[in-house]
Amino acid sequence: MSKPAVTRTERGLVVTGTRITLYQLVDYREAGWTPKLIAVRLGLDEDRVAGVMAWMADNQVLVAREHAEIVARDEAIRTHWDETNASKLAQLGTSPDALRAKLKQRIGATSP
Repeated sequence: MSKPAVTRTERGLVVTGTRITLYQLVDYREAGWTPKLIAVRLGLDEDRVAGVMAWMADNQVLVAREHAEIVARDEAIRTHWDETNASKLAQLGTSPDALRAKLKQRIGATSP
């Protein structure tokens, strides 16, 4: 009997035997990455990525719901820290969005 492609841990849904969350794969897929490119980026073989993608297709509603919850939670955390650090950023003469844009420009398009 083969191992399941996906396991639930305290971190959420992950690729079995790794710390790679399915939410990472969703982000890569939504950014237009191919399964082959995802496999290379995450250090997985293509068959394993295909198995996870198949599991995700069979469980679309669950994956979409949990991904939306993760995105909402992360946005709430980001908003909290943006508000908390607003005075410090004002002293620097910049905004969180400007800093994020500068960082994205610096790292390029290497990840979603």
